[in-house]
Amino acid sequence: LPPHDLDIRRVRNANEHAVSQSCVKVVQFHPGNDNLMLTAGLDKTLRFFKVDGKANKKVQGIHFPDLPITSANFLGDSGNVIVT
Repeated sequence: LPPHDLDIRRVRNANEHAVSQSCVKVVQFHPGNDNLMLTAGLDKTLRFFKVDGKANKKVQGIHFPDLPITSANFLGDSGNVIVT
């Protein structure tokens, strides 16, 4: 794209209300809802955020005591997530 066709602006960090305590391995937006984002990583927690560029509220967090997360993906538009 030519430089004049791309508009970039700095917004608040998406995970600012629930920062990971370890390395983040996955960041993914929901395929059917551009405002829903997940993060997951070695702190064993899957987090969901409603990303609007202003408040970026945490929707939910799920801790897996025995599973450092190396991969997580939305399963299409179903609302389900697979975690490994």
